[in-house]
Amino acid sequence: MLLIEIAKSDLPMFDQFRSDYPSDVELVETDQFDGAVEFVHLLVDLAPVAVGSLATILVQTIQSRKHVVVKFQGIEVRGISETNAMKVLSEYAGKKKK
Repeated sequence: MLLIEIAKSDLPMFDQFRSDYPSDVELVETDQFDGAVEFVHLLVDLAPVAVGSLATILVQTIQSRKHVVVKFQGIEVRGISETNAMKVLSEYAGKKKK
C-alpha cells in the first residue's frame, strides 16, 4: 500500500485518478487542530499499469509547489522531487509484479 499525503485543497487534482481506479484508492480524512492546514491521505494499492497515471499527477503537484508526502514500506519522503517520486513509484510497481 502506498500512502500519499496532500493538502485537502489539492484533492481535485486527484479526482480523475480516483474515478479511473476506484477500487484501488481509498480517501482518508483526518481531523485537524483549529487553524491547521487540512491534509488528506490517499491509500493506493496500485496496479503497475496505473503507475504512469499517478506519476503524472504527482509530477504536476510537485511542479505546482504543492505539499506532497509519499510513504511506502515505512519510508516517508517529504520535499519530494520528480526524480524521487518516480523512484518510489517504480520500486512500488516492481514489488507489485512479484
